[in-house]
Amino acid sequence: MDALNKKVAIGAGWAIFTRLLVKSLGLISTVILARVLAPEDFGVIAMCMIIIAFLEVFTSFGFDINIIQRDKVCNRLLDSAWTLKLVTGGVLTLILVVISEYIGLYYDDTRLVQLTLVLSCLPLISSLQNIGFVLYRKKLDLTKEFRLEVVSKLGSFIATIGFAIFLENYWALVIGMYVNAVMKVIMSFLMHPYRPHFSLVYAQELFKFSKWLLLNNLLIFFNHKITDLFIGKQSSAQELGFYTVGYEISNLPTTELVFPLSRAIFPGYAKIREDKSLLKKMFLQYTTVIIFFAAPISFGIAVLSKDIVAILLGDKWEGVEDIIYILAFYGLIRASVSNAGSVFLAIGKPMIPVVISTIRLVLIIPLLLFLVPTNLAVGGAWSVLLVSCIVFFMSLGSLAYCISIDFKEYLSIFLPPVIVSSIMYFTLLLLQENSYFTSSLIIGFIMQVSLGAVIYLLLIILYFRIYQTEHFSFQLMEKIKEILKGKL
Repeated sequence: MDALNKKVAIGAGWAIFTRLLVKSLGLISTVILARVLAPEDFGVIAMCMIIIAFLEVFTSFGFDINIIQRDKVCNRLLDSAWTLKLVTGGVLTLILVVISEYIGLYYDDTRLVQLTLVLSCLPLISSLQNIGFVLYRKKLDLTKEFRLEVVSKLGSFIATIGFAIFLENYWALVIGMYVNAVMKVIMSFLMHPYRPHFSLVYAQELFKFSKWLLLNNLLIFFNHKITDLFIGKQSSAQELGFYTVGYEISNLPTTELVFPLSRAIFPGYAKIREDKSLLKKMFLQYTTVIIFFAAPISFGIAVLSKDIVAILLGDKWEGVEDIIYILAFYGLIRASVSNAGSVFLAIGKPMIPVVISTIRLVLIIPLLLFLVPTNLAVGGAWSVLLVSCIVFFMSLGSLAYCISIDFKEYLSIFLPPVIVSSIMYFTLLLLQENSYFTSSLIIGFIMQVSLGAVIYLLLIILYFRIYQTEHFSFQLMEKIKEILKGKL
C-alpha cells in the first residue's frame, strides 16, 4: 500500500503540476483576451462549442479507461481503440458539416454556420493522437503527459494571443484550438514509440465495456452544459460570455486540483479494487488533500470576486463577480465528491454515476426554467449551486454503500478545512467593509491573499495540534519534500 501510495502521489504531483501550468497559461490567455475581445466573442465560441461537445459525447466511449483497467494489454487492443476513435472522430466531423445551418437557426445567429464548418475538423484531428500514450498513464508515468500538455498549450497560447491582437475577434480562439490539437497529435507520435494500425478485432469487447461510460458521459454533458444551452438560448451571447468566463475563473483552482488528481489516482484505485478497505483508505486520504486545498481557495475566490474582476478582466466585464462568487462555492462542493466517480469506475459500478447524473439533470431543468429568464447568467449559477448540494449527499450515500464510508468519518475530513476557511472569509469580509485595503487595488489584493493564507494555515495547524490528528495533507507534503530532496 505504501509503495502504491508513493507511486500515486508522485503521479498525482506531476498531474497537478501539469494542469497548473496549462491552466496558468489558460488563465493568462483569458485575462489578455478579455482585454482585447468582447464578452460576445467568448459567447459566440461557447455557443458553437456546446454543440461540438454534445456530439463528442457520442464518441467518448472511454477506451482509455478500459485499457488502464485491464491487467494485460496487447497491440490489437490498442489498434482497435485507436481505429474506433478515428472512425467516431470522422463521423462527428461529417455530422457537424451537415448540421451547421441548423446550429445557426437554433441560436438565430448566422455567424455560427461558418464557425461550425471551420471547427468541424477538430474532432477528426484530435482522434489521430497516438493511443500508445495511454500506456504512460497506466504505468503512472505522467512526466510524458506533462511535456505533451504544456508544450501544446504553450503553442496554442502564443498563437491565440498573437492572432487576437492582430484580428481582434473570436477567430483567434479558433486558430488557438487548431494549433493545440495539431501539436498534440504530432508530439504524441514523437514521444511514444508505438505505431497504431487499423484494426477492429476488439471493437465489440471495447463497446461492451463502454456502454455505461457513454451514457454517463452523455448525462455529464447535459448536466454541465445545459446551463450554457439555457443561457445562450434565453438571453444573449454576451450573457453566455459572462457565464463562461465566470465559470472558468471561479472553478479553475478547484477543478484543476481535482481532475488531474483523479486522473492520476484512478490507476491506483484499479489496482486495489478487490480490497475495499484499502480502497476506502486511499479515497479518504486523497479526498482529504483535495478539501484541504480546495476549501480556502474557494472561499478566497468568493470574498475576492470583485477585486478579481477589476484586476483581471476590466470594466466591460462588470457583473461577472456575482457569477464568480456563486460558482466558487459550487467548485468546492464539486471538488469534495468528484473523486468518487473514479471509485465507482474502479470497482466496476459505472451505473452509479449514471443514476446520480440522471437525478441531477431532472432537478436542474426546472430550476433553470424558473431562474434563467429573470436572472440570466446569475440565475444559471444559482441553479448549478443548489443542485450540487443535493448531489453531494447522494454521492456520499453511494460511497457508504459501495466501500462502507461512514458519514461522520467523511465529515471529520470535510468540516475542519471548511470551518477554518469560513473564519478566513468573514475576517477578510470584515476588513473589506471597514476599508482596510483601499490604498491600491493590486496591493490590497495581494495583502488579502497573503493574510487569508496565513489565517487559514495557522488555524488549521492549531486545530490538528489540539486534537492531535494526523492529517494526510501534512504527511503528503512531507513525502513531497523527501522526493524533492532525493531521499525516495
